[in-house]
Amino acid sequence: MPPLDIEKTKAIVFNCYVGGLAVIRSLGRRGIPVVAVDYHRAAIGFSSRYAYKSVIAPHPGIDEDAFINFLIEGANKWAGSILIPAHDFELATFSHFKEELSKHYIIPVPSWEATKNIVDKKGTYEIAARLGIPIPKTISVDSVSSMETLQDNLDYPCLLKPRKGYEFFSKSNQKSFVIKDSEQLEPGIDQANKFGCEMMIQELIPGGDDQFYEYMAYYDQESRPLAEFTWRKLRQNPPVLGVGRVGESTHSEEIIGSSRQILDELSFVGLCEVEFKKDPRDGKFKLVEINGRNTLQMALPIRCGIDFPWIMYNDLVWNNKLQVSEYQNGVNWINELADIPSAIRHPIREKPLTKEYLVPYFSPKTYAIFATDDWKPAIMAWYHSAKRRFLSMLRISTSVFTL
Repeated sequence: MPPLDIEKTKAIVFNCYVGGLAVIRSLGRRGIPVVAVDYHRAAIGFSSRYAYKSVIAPHPGIDEDAFINFLIEGANKWAGSILIPAHDFELATFSHFKEELSKHYIIPVPSWEATKNIVDKKGTYEIAARLGIPIPKTISVDSVSSMETLQDNLDYPCLLKPRKGYEFFSKSNQKSFVIKDSEQLEPGIDQANKFGCEMMIQELIPGGDDQFYEYMAYYDQESRPLAEFTWRKLRQNPPVLGVGRVGESTHSEEIIGSSRQILDELSFVGLCEVEFKKDPRDGKFKLVEINGRNTLQMALPIRCGIDFPWIMYNDLVWNNKLQVSEYQNGVNWINELADIPSAIRHPIREKPLTKEYLVPYFSPKTYAIFATDDWKPAIMAWYHSAKRRFLSMLRISTSVFTL
């Protein structure tokens, strides 16, 4: 590791869970001073040896004004730093206030005009449909005059999903609901309405979790991709609707082409991930969502030879265009904190002792949290996970005893 030079342009990494940790390590290993910012003291990125400083901030989804004030006040010591978001709350705030924040920081996120069509999936699907990019059949709940009309236009099972997933997840701890039949539709909508989020009904594309394909890239300030990467999920939590916990690097020209098309239309800049699911009925890759920021699996392209945070830093700080096109296929990414407990809790469903299940562990791989040169985040992650599980069991036991 090169010696830390605190006079260099700092990188301020927000939301220091798995994705943020990958960025902290990428830049910290190269001697770049990294400030880790999160909203919880248990953030695993705080334990990394590569975090120059660790700071607690107001959550932008709870008090956006306080978050903005935190950034403005922080400019006294962090002026000129790069702000790197790993969650849509930060993306939306940085984009919405980009003009003001750019007086103090480097803000590698797209304009609000682009961002609002990324964080609101209705806008994403409208743009994709206009460009001829395949999407799942989608109906906005608010656009249908009656429940009977809505039911007449649906095939079951289907998904009830929010237009703004980050807001809905923060309130419900779920990405979406599966509606199995017409009897579940109205109660499902009523349940979702309690969270005050606008919802959509979307067809449920058949196929396993291994049919989800992802495009990752860094686009410079002229909306040109300096590096691109594709991978596919192998397992996610929960199945069908969850977040990837195991995946592998691939190469898919088809999703690269579709992703470039929609990102070019958005005049996109910064880090991104575009998700598709391959529909076995027609063989088409159908757009699921766009994430316009750093994501959980950032350690995978870095392991494969495309160090997106470093490429971005070079571009924004030194105007050095590091264009990388070659990377290693067949490398696995494993979120051990999600995959191992799931195998223990659901051995029948997961079949953890089968050859297919174990292949990622015995193949070229990178772990989401564990690293031989930075082992404290893994210790803290397992400690906090065990602590949460113990407290949960204690609450259940106390409740039963009280009854």
